Amino acid sequence: MNPDLERLIALQNLDSKIQELKAQINTIPAERERIEARFNDFSATHTATRTRLDKAKAEQRQLNHELEDVQARHEKYKKDLMKVRNDKEYTVCLREIDSSKKEISLMETKLLQLMEEIEKLEKEVAQYTPEIAERRQVADKELALCDQELGEAQKTVDLQTQEREALLKAINRSLLSRYEKLSKRSGSALSEAKNGACSTCRMTIRPQMLSEIRRGDQLIDCENCSRILYYIPPTESVANAE
Repeated sequence: MNPDLERLIALQNLDSKIQELKAQINTIPAERERIEARFNDFSATHTATRTRLDKAKAEQRQLNHELEDVQARHEKYKKDLMKVRNDKEYTVCLREIDSSKKEISLMETKLLQLMEEIEKLEKEVAQYTPEIAERRQVADKELALCDQELGEAQKTVDLQTQEREALLKAINRSLLSRYEKLSKRSGSALSEAKNGACSTCRMTIRPQMLSEIRRGDQLIDCENCSRILYYIPPTESVANAE
């Protein structure tokens, strides 16, 4: 086979492999997003429950601090009651004591409600936590496989790109320009002559032209799609398929 034709076939095979790998690489970020979205959808209820629990605990802490302040104020008013000097001061102290007592009662009721809510939410969180952890492990393994696939694909692309650069140096510039124009216009610059026709556009090849293509000593274009035609003997074609 013509050496130029062999190099062009090798170049197109490389370009095809590189293009396929890049397409594969481009799908990986979307796959990672799907994995995370699937986990997030499953864990949404758990996350919402956990958020409610954290909020209830924060409210409990704040209410405890406020209760301590009111209790301290209540005790102060009780002490002040023992020091009053007239009826007016006595009435004021009693009013403050009664007010703080009611406030304490309301806070204690609220705290009791919060404790019941926290207990309920903690049970819900405990129920979901093991399954969430298991789902997270599964998602992490899937993400790790995505990263591994990405790394291997990128490594192969890098190696094949180096191989391509080396091959380009051996191809005539005008021929390479022709190859690039055809590839850009038609998606591929070469097409196998198979079963008496161009395997890309399916145009039947004239017998004389087919005979010349089979000899492979010159570059021959398809009369219909203008791709450079080449022929691979059946045994070689089977070997390539394997």
